[in-house]
Amino acid sequence: MKNPSVSIREARTEDAPVLVAAEKETAGRPGLLVSRPYELKLKAFEQKIVELRKIGRYVVAERGGKIVGHAFLDPLPLEAISHVFRLTIVVHPDFTSQGVGTALMIDLMDWGEAQFPCRKDRTTGPRNERARDSPILEARLCRRRTNEKSSTPA
Repeated sequence: MKNPSVSIREARTEDAPVLVAAEKETAGRPGLLVSRPYELKLKAFEQKIVELRKIGRYVVAERGGKIVGHAFLDPLPLEAISHVFRLTIVVHPDFTSQGVGTALMIDLMDWGEAQFPCRKDRTTGPRNERARDSPILEARLCRRRTNEKSSTPA
């Protein structure tokens, strides 16, 4: 289910200042991000956006022309596990519980399934209840597990 009031697009380097500011604010709230606000640097965001154009996916969610969330899939660096991606979703403060995270998750899951049709697993920090209890993610994982067992196409 897509959220019609949220549009998803690929991140651009000029988005980086908005993304780093939102992550700094979010990181200051306990249990949402592992990063500390002082660890988040503009140059690193710009580099990650450029890097993931080639090897992963970095997207932003917009509502009314304003960036309200961002997310990315970043492959792990070792060749043997480069098919495994680290998922990060950040819904910007004041836009939680409005379908932004769900829209970002659906986009990334669709992209991942198109790129690498395989079973998906997840891990979340023990204090991140919103991510841990995500019904959209659990539904997608259950569907994939069922399809794998029955060999029925997704």
